[in-house]
Amino acid sequence: MIALALALLLLMAASSTFAQPAPVECPLPPYQLPLMAPERAFIDENGDVVVNGIETAFDLPDNLNADRVLWSDDGEALLIEASDGFRIGVFTIRDGDLVTLLDNETMFNLRDEDFRDAVTLFRPQFIPGTHTMLFHTQLLTDAEGIYFELPSDLWSLDLDTGTLTELLPYGGAGQLSISPDGQYLVIVGFDRIWTVDVAMTNPRELFSGTTWIGVGHGVIEPPIVWDYEAEVPTFRTMLFPDFDANLAQFNAPFRVFEFTLGEPTSSTLLFSGETEFLLNTALSPDGYRVVEWRWDDPANPKQIELWVTSYGDPESEAGTTPKLLHTFEVPQGNGPLIEWADEVHIRFGHFIPGGRVVSMIDLCGEIVPLGEQQN
Repeated sequence: MIALALALLLLMAASSTFAQPAPVECPLPPYQLPLMAPERAFIDENGDVVVNGIETAFDLPDNLNADRVLWSDDGEALLIEASDGFRIGVFTIRDGDLVTLLDNETMFNLRDEDFRDAVTLFRPQFIPGTHTMLFHTQLLTDAEGIYFELPSDLWSLDLDTGTLTELLPYGGAGQLSISPDGQYLVIVGFDRIWTVDVAMTNPRELFSGTTWIGVGHGVIEPPIVWDYEAEVPTFRTMLFPDFDANLAQFNAPFRVFEFTLGEPTSSTLLFSGETEFLLNTALSPDGYRVVEWRWDDPANPKQIELWVTSYGDPESEAGTTPKLLHTFEVPQGNGPLIEWADEVHIRFGHFIPGGRVVSMIDLCGEIVPLGEQQN
């Protein structure tokens, strides 16, 4: 334990030489809603796919209804996933025609559990700059009992050629994130983080220890946030290495790490902090701040505090010392919520039946009421 503590202190000291976020200068400009590009394709009321520029909707075969449409980043390749009960199909559009990529039998044979009734795509995402999609599989069943899915396998599908390739067998993969340049995959399992080139060569371990928290439907996967301005692919994540599920305690300290995928790879502990309940934390979109909600008084669960810990020089007063940003009330029986709107704005509030009541606060403490928002 002493050696581990010394190592963490050395990492904290080294981290002060790394790039840091720009200081917050108050007052901050008003929050701007992110720009939303118009939909190039959507699913109509009949479950067919409508593509801008093509007059007639694409009627899917075998009475299938579209469930998902997903574009490649160049806007040239369109993935369509469709279903009808336990029948699944995956399609694309080439030269104005609907093309079947994976039929129900092909999808079904991607898994081998005897109790499966259907297999669907799980978390599909395109490799940037390509028409190749990576995905996990998800098993559907009407068998009695509770079944949950984890990202445990990995497949690639080239939408231009229809080539399907197994990259990692079931049990060999994990939570997937692709670097912005499309050159690296980052894979998070229960007890490690590793990276591999997009060609599935040169695997390298980045972290060994606790990553996922919880079990079953309650598994919490660590956030992966990429630095889009870094010359070498770089991401940050929040982990709880000291968490021990056997202790049934959820107050392990968080640690925010930065990983660089160059040759060689590097890892740096940026900052850490204590939590009262680790599931109440959220990492900012740039990976430089953590917000947490706490009970002002455990005897009064309606009174909630927002605390923010920011990355900075550990020796400075504004470094990693948590800051009480705001206190608010939650009606009895309603769960609090917090989420980052951008790098300097936080949404907070509580859930209500069918929606949520949300306000917004910036890092200067200015409140922006937003009213009721539906989920």
